[in-house]
Amino acid sequence: MTHRVTPLTANWQMRPTDQFRAGAYPATDAGWVDCTIPDQWQQHPLFVDYVGRMLYRTHFPAASTPNHRQWLRLNGVFYFCRPWLNGHDLGVQSGYFMPHEYDVTDLLSTANQLTLEVHCPEEHNKVDKQLITGVFSHWDSMDSTRNPGGVWLPVELIESGPVRLQNVHLTTQTIAPHHAEVRYRIHTDALQACSGVLQWRIAPHNFAGQVHELTTAIHLVAGQYEASGLLTIPDPVLWWSHDLGHPALYTVTATLVVDGVVSDVSEFQFGIRTFTMKNWIPYLNGQRFFMKGSNYAPTDVRLATVTAERCQADLQLARDCHMNVLRVHGHVAHPALYAAADAAGVMLWQDFPLQWLYHRDVLATAQTQVRQMVELLHNHPSIVLWCMHNESFYMADTSDERLWSKLRTYVSVFVWNWNRNVLDASLQQIVAKVDPSRPTVRSSGEYAVPLIHPGTDAHFYYGWYKIYGEL
Repeated sequence: MTHRVTPLTANWQMRPTDQFRAGAYPATDAGWVDCTIPDQWQQHPLFVDYVGRMLYRTHFPAASTPNHRQWLRLNGVFYFCRPWLNGHDLGVQSGYFMPHEYDVTDLLSTANQLTLEVHCPEEHNKVDKQLITGVFSHWDSMDSTRNPGGVWLPVELIESGPVRLQNVHLTTQTIAPHHAEVRYRIHTDALQACSGVLQWRIAPHNFAGQVHELTTAIHLVAGQYEASGLLTIPDPVLWWSHDLGHPALYTVTATLVVDGVVSDVSEFQFGIRTFTMKNWIPYLNGQRFFMKGSNYAPTDVRLATVTAERCQADLQLARDCHMNVLRVHGHVAHPALYAAADAAGVMLWQDFPLQWLYHRDVLATAQTQVRQMVELLHNHPSIVLWCMHNESFYMADTSDERLWSKLRTYVSVFVWNWNRNVLDASLQQIVAKVDPSRPTVRSSGEYAVPLIHPGTDAHFYYGWYKIYGEL
């Protein structure tokens, strides 16, 4: 089988720097500190209060295989990162939650050095923020002195054949008494135009049932390409929230075969289900139910430390409280949370990591990243709703009770503000087009104002913040 993933976990070092020097740094170990990846640099005892620029580097071997391609994948870096591989600049990436992948086939040798220039600057102007980090940059329930900078998810070297299967997305279209129609959408990267076969294996993951094997012929063009089609699944077992039934999951294995040889493989869990909401009344698989839930803050302020066991424990607490939904508040969480929610049958309201106000320059970046969020999390049946922004109104400091601050807040809430009326509206349009299978909320905490806007889920903080009045 061609597909192979090699985690680059060993031999990592880190070093603070006042400025980046285009990948050119001393080859000796002087000034470098051993570290582990995943890592956020304030975890290290030497850098508990450090804010600035950090270098990470590692050395690793690689073997060249004819007709195979090699990909460097950075799964998550806070926040800006420029990778240098053997002195070659791979370009600047931004955004903390989306993976970035590079074709490094022609850049590898038997011995390699990877250097990462990482920067996660402070956001001093809280009403004109420019980093899309949500609650990690601005929230009164988190320590404002903490900086999330670092490589918080694994770095990997991935081997594929001549065609890379970059993304595989499944969406439940319809559920009939004896079958379900599931739409697939794939993204590929091919060296040249070719024909191939997608072999599907859809097998029960957490229940006993029938294994479905299907084959789809596809025709690919050179470079980036998207293809889609329909799969018919006979007698499907549906995914339900834990209070309505069993969260049945399938293991989906998509194997791309080109010229009779496996070129790449993608494997993930998926649940067959539909979710709709009409006038804020939810329906799971056509069945009306009552949503019972809570906000879910980051599992840990250091996402790099999150484990599957911690996420499973949190979701069990939610189940014990008879909750069937959690709102992933103002952030994209660790991948372990979504896998745990799928298995536990706990639905998720997923926020895009925007919290309070942002500078207008953030629009283009936000439009890119919101699409990436939906692409990244699409296959999780637990995610039932997308929200573009939490409380997109004026809020610099929740303890500020000055009259002028109150007036600015009231105007931004009840009249107009660019974040809600332009930024969030734009993001909602993008998400509704990319993923029409889930409801979208423009922003959370919108109050209904007759003839101006209908509102969403109102937030009432009586007794919590003085601006709302006493309880």
